[in-house]
Amino acid sequence: MRGFPDATMVTGDDDVMFANDVLSTLVKWHEQHPDTVILDAAYRIEMKRREI
Repeated sequence: MRGFPDATMVTGDDDVMFANDVLSTLVKWHEQHPDTVILDAAYRIEMKRREI
């Protein structure tokens, strides 16, 4: 990223089926909220007694 400080990064899980418009939707939201992390899905992982 050092060589491209203004670049936008998109990652995706290769074994997940995404909607056809997911990339354009993420880009649209990024343009509206440029200083925010934008995501399609997330999961909360909690640790209890050092176990996930």
